[in-house]
Amino acid sequence: MAGGVRTMDDFDAGIAFIVEGHTERVFYSEYMRHLSESMRFEIEEVDSVDTEDYAIASHGRRVHLRINNVGSVSQIANAGVWFRRSCVAREDIPWYVFLAYDTDSHSCPISKFHEGDWVRLREDLSAAHDVVDLAAEADIEDVMLCDPRSVLAYLGLPEATDIPKGGKGKSRMKRLYKSRCQFEPYQAGSRARGMIRALDFDHLEREAPIGLRRIREVLLECLGPAA
Repeated sequence: MAGGVRTMDDFDAGIAFIVEGHTERVFYSEYMRHLSESMRFEIEEVDSVDTEDYAIASHGRRVHLRINNVGSVSQIANAGVWFRRSCVAREDIPWYVFLAYDTDSHSCPISKFHEGDWVRLREDLSAAHDVVDLAAEADIEDVMLCDPRSVLAYLGLPEATDIPKGGKGKSRMKRLYKSRCQFEPYQAGSRARGMIRALDFDHLEREAPIGLRRIREVLLECLGPAA
């Protein structure tokens, strides 16, 4: 990230990601880094105790980016309390919230939540300027595998290598890694950062089963066009 670490002050808007796992946290932080750098926005870390935070700036405006990894999809419904207390109560700015989670089926996009939990979550997020569901019947690894060329290149495998089929994305990724080297297993979380950085995010915006382009639109809405 460019620049040093700074404390929170004088933001014009906020973007909060509520994600279910460590790999999702890394994926979205790298995607936001890619967007910022491709649009020539400044991005730097912000001190935070419990989340991964950044300041993104352009044209004299600053956005506070917060990424909260809640640990599991079942805990996303409880993250509204964090949003009220740690975002809205501390900074009187318009907040955009992205909920990133895996669903059981496309026909029931909130199937992992009890109805009461979901209603409470929506109430807790009611102060947000906008709430976007980045929901799909897919692991974050399924999303990564929508860019097979970059994944195979990162692993040093021929472009003609077949991507494993069947099962969830994490299982498929593990099988792909195993086909390359039995002694170098796929590891999720921060250890997947190298591969995530190698992804073609512009390609994923077009091909992934989640609305990544909406993230780009929100960032432009907050900061204006690239310099």
